[in-house]
Amino acid sequence: MTSGLSGDRVVVVAKGVFGGVGRVVGTLQQTGEVVGGTGRFAAASGGYTATVTRPGLLARNPDGGCSFEQPALHEVDMFAITGTLLF
Repeated sequence: MTSGLSGDRVVVVAKGVFGGVGRVVGTLQQTGEVVGGTGRFAAASGGYTATVTRPGLLARNPDGGCSFEQPALHEVDMFAITGTLLF
């Protein structure tokens, strides 16, 4: 994503797996710093704050208990990230 006014860029890369049972809402909060990169971004700098929320409907065992073996029935990962990237 890029701002048309400043040209600052925000890049999001996410990867992961969650296994569980029942209804779950997990939240992860993170801050980070950008220091360098490659090519055009060799002198990159900046920082960000991110919140990831992941509500899901998870599988159950036949007895109604938790199953960490089965995949989630439904999950939505929502990212809210703000920050700057200067290069």
